[in-house]
Amino acid sequence: HVRMAREICKTGYKEHLEISGKIGPDSTAAVERLLPKMSRCINSKGVWIVNEVYLSSGGGYLADGYKLGKLFKEFSMKTVITGGQKCSSSCAIAFLGGEYRSMEYDALLMFHAPYIGNGIAIDCSDRGQVSGLKSYYNSMLGAKDGEFLLKRTLGYCSANSGWTLNADGAK
Repeated sequence: HVRMAREICKTGYKEHLEISGKIGPDSTAAVERLLPKMSRCINSKGVWIVNEVYLSSGGGYLADGYKLGKLFKEFSMKTVITGGQKCSSSCAIAFLGGEYRSMEYDALLMFHAPYIGNGIAIDCSDRGQVSGLKSYYNSMLGAKDGEFLLKRTLGYCSANSGWTLNADGAK
């Protein structure tokens, strides 16, 4: 959690979150506690400056990606992937929750099919996860784009690779 100088804000502070590393219950719990406490920055023209969350993660748990994305949507956050950073798997799921989303030209976003791992191998057979993913994609992107992303996502059964997009591809 970073609080910036107050010069640009007539009221509140310009604040942002930085999330890196594994997405899981601890990161979700921390974000859940921090978002309601973040200040609302209103500039001298009365314009609300949106709080941002910077993401850089190889992924983690799908359920926590959903929870983070829904929190970002609820608090009208801007999700950002900065230059040279990658947001994969459950991080990409969380990224979609941004009310506003942005990526630097050399940032990467990576999606893959949901899977169950046993420590030795992964299993991408549908165990009820695909309907949840479809519902989430549709709620964040709309039916047409959600369906497109789902079809592309399901084509990649891997824990380490997937459908990777740069900023232009993500648009």
